Amino acid sequence: AKGGFEDTQFPYLLKLITRCPSLERFRFSADGFINEFGTEHLTPRSFLDALQHVRKTLRHLHLDFNDASFDLDEHQEFGALLPTFDRLETLKLDIAAFVFDDMDGESLQDNAACLTDILPNSIRHLRLMINHLEHSNLWVQILDLAKAAGAGKFPELSQVELCASSSGERMFTDEAFVKIKGWTRKQVTDVRTELAKAAVTFTCMTGEEYYDEEMPCLVTD
Repeated sequence: AKGGFEDTQFPYLLKLITRCPSLERFRFSADGFINEFGTEHLTPRSFLDALQHVRKTLRHLHLDFNDASFDLDEHQEFGALLPTFDRLETLKLDIAAFVFDDMDGESLQDNAACLTDILPNSIRHLRLMINHLEHSNLWVQILDLAKAAGAGKFPELSQVELCASSSGERMFTDEAFVKIKGWTRKQVTDVRTELAKAAVTFTCMTGEEYYDEEMPCLVTD
């Protein structure tokens, strides 16, 4: 059951989606709604709940939650829903939807929320946005994804990108990414090598997010 902010905002999202029965592209990017309780967002699961109505037509999805964090239950439910979007080609996803840190900085994972398990087999282009989670085993998950792609699980996958949010000019270098997010050069190299075996390109980028013409925004009054 939803509650509070979800109760008031989810119906608006659902109404918007149901008015677009053949929707192919959906983008959400926000700084959150700030009230006396802090910053609030609709959860990743809520977006997939609403988008279930167009899962057979949706081909491009962008979900960026900025500085939000979500409970493990949310991750599991998100992970269970995403594979049902079997026409999805482009996914640009804030890793907060399926990865989180505990107070000790240790990433807690569940099989239902592992990257390889939650992606639709139809995916072609994957961009993972790292806004605030500094300590996670994301690189291990991408290695697992690369091995799965090499084994034929993702036959259409051709591009994986890591986008680290930071101030300043956008850069496409491993060095800048390592400096900001604390990965080792070996981790980046291992990921790129494994993905290359599956004929998948791998790019690290840093800097401010920019408007992506491939994923146009929907502006409503």
